[in-house]
Amino acid sequence: MNLIVRSLLILKHAVRWIAVTLLVWMILISALQLILRFVFSSGIFWIDIQLRYLVLWIGLIGGCLAAAENRHICINILEHYLTEKIAKRITQVVYALASLSLLGFGYLAVQFVLLEKEGGYSEKSLLFGWDASLWLVELVIPVSIFIMAAYFLAVTFDFSTSGKK
Repeated sequence: MNLIVRSLLILKHAVRWIAVTLLVWMILISALQLILRFVFSSGIFWIDIQLRYLVLWIGLIGGCLAAAENRHICINILEHYLTEKIAKRITQVVYALASLSLLGFGYLAVQFVLLEKEGGYSEKSLLFGWDASLWLVELVIPVSIFIMAAYFLAVTFDFSTSGKK
């Protein structure tokens, strides 16, 4: 098996496990917060902020999984009217353009995270009540964008990781 395809498959499985772990954690702490609020009229102060960032992480990681499995939103109006060879070439061009735009967006996301790091912003109660730098939490933005770009480049250069052709 090609080294690139193997690497992308390993990355897909790692991302899937991260998504599952974060989702389970999100469900557990939100259920705990609900129980504490409605039964005991109290709550844990850091849970709401942590849930907000977990939604960001799950959304971006879900986007990576959608790109890895070729299950993202796409509009293919002309695909039914073109020959298979032409449709494949057009798909490769579209994925190449998507990859380029994601790489540009990823560069901007890196700049954003670096600005946040320079600013030294931290969020009290982000990690179980301890101060944490926001740039560490926001690091998921450029990382997930570059992962999506890698999967789109894989389709562009005809490396299939989703099992679909």
